[in-house]
Amino acid sequence: MNRFQTTGKGRLPAPAPESKQHRRALATACLACACWAGAVSAQELILESWRKDDQIFWDKVLIPAFQRLHPEIRLQFKPEEPLAYDSRLEARLTTRRAGDLIFCRPFDASVRMQAKGYLLPLSEESLKNFNPQSRRAWTTDDGSTTHCMPVAYVMHGLFYNKKILRDLKLEPPSTWDQFYQLLSHVAASQSVTPLALGTADMWESTQVVFTGLGPNFWEGEKARQGLMDGTVKFTDPGFLRAWQMMAQLKPYMHPQQNRMSNGDTQLLFATGNAAVYPSGSWDIDFLRSTSFAYKKPLELGVFKPPVEHEGQACHISVHPDFGIGVNKNSPNQAAALKFIA
Repeated sequence: MNRFQTTGKGRLPAPAPESKQHRRALATACLACACWAGAVSAQELILESWRKDDQIFWDKVLIPAFQRLHPEIRLQFKPEEPLAYDSRLEARLTTRRAGDLIFCRPFDASVRMQAKGYLLPLSEESLKNFNPQSRRAWTTDDGSTTHCMPVAYVMHGLFYNKKILRDLKLEPPSTWDQFYQLLSHVAASQSVTPLALGTADMWESTQVVFTGLGPNFWEGEKARQGLMDGTVKFTDPGFLRAWQMMAQLKPYMHPQQNRMSNGDTQLLFATGNAAVYPSGSWDIDFLRSTSFAYKKPLELGVFKPPVEHEGQACHISVHPDFGIGVNKNSPNQAAALKFIA
């Protein structure tokens, strides 16, 4: 039957009365359209990172906190394999396929991205909570422009399993002689791996052992400044003793250390199968959560990098780890800057 009624010659037809079913269907369709429009209007941001270990923290804590303030923006944390991050990010930036927000390494790596025009300069307003010193690792040499918001500094040290040392009647060492003795005692017990350290990823040898444990051999910041002004060389005695220290650690590592990645050694220690793990503050949350997930209680302790002799000043490596910058070619710069702010 025609839905229009004839009301008289020369007059427009009037619509027939709406049924309840029709009104309900129309309301449902309108609601669906509104939800679809809301979904389409939400901007999606991708955050590039090498910190795969932080996935849960971003998904459960940081992203929900940001989206409570900005429900119109959806943020996805997209970590890359740490060793592949720099080259793959470079490829995506070159072809304009990179994410909207980017984890920035400190100093030289960040400078290279700035020089190639990949990062958006940040305003003073967005950096008002950070002093010049905290920005320094992501700021141009002349101090005029900062391209990444400072996020994390890390501290190096050595984690140890308190229960293992207690069972073997051992105490955390303060000198290198004491440390070697501790590792020898653990090795003699044949119960666990003395030192959770692998070399497959390569960066642990330089960034954890050399720069984390080495400063006590070369007097820390004093020698670093000397390297830059040319008064100190890597062949000086302090640096040579650090190389020798690294060689002396091999007997206490896992027999398959050359095939063990950082993830492997993290798991080895977190599940109670190693006594000591050279690392830093960046691993605390991962070690605790992994221990919980595997139902392997871990009594986590930490001690400072050993010194050569009692009474010597201890130099602890503390350095900028990462900042976050905005991709200069992102189509969502305004939304990305809300995250930075």
